[in-house]
Amino acid sequence: MVNSVTFYGGSLLNSYDPFLTSPLPPGSKASSGQLCPQSGVWKSEVHQVVVGVSKGNIMPQYQSQSVEWQLTKYSLADLEKAKE
Repeated sequence: MVNSVTFYGGSLLNSYDPFLTSPLPPGSKASSGQLCPQSGVWKSEVHQVVVGVSKGNIMPQYQSQSVEWQLTKYSLADLEKAKE
């Protein structure tokens, strides 16, 4: 399965990479049904809702609708790994 994540006007194909060492930038986007490319807090501007999703999990729907999610914050665990 190939997933696409859009960020700052571009996109990454095959964005879920378990060996990715640098975090994606805040503002990165992923859609419902895709594998989450970065653990953190994701928000939907349309629905004004935030969710926490771990890397590798499926990005959720909201009220049975597909949503475009935007990364707002990293999880604390991922920030600690990035500092090492």
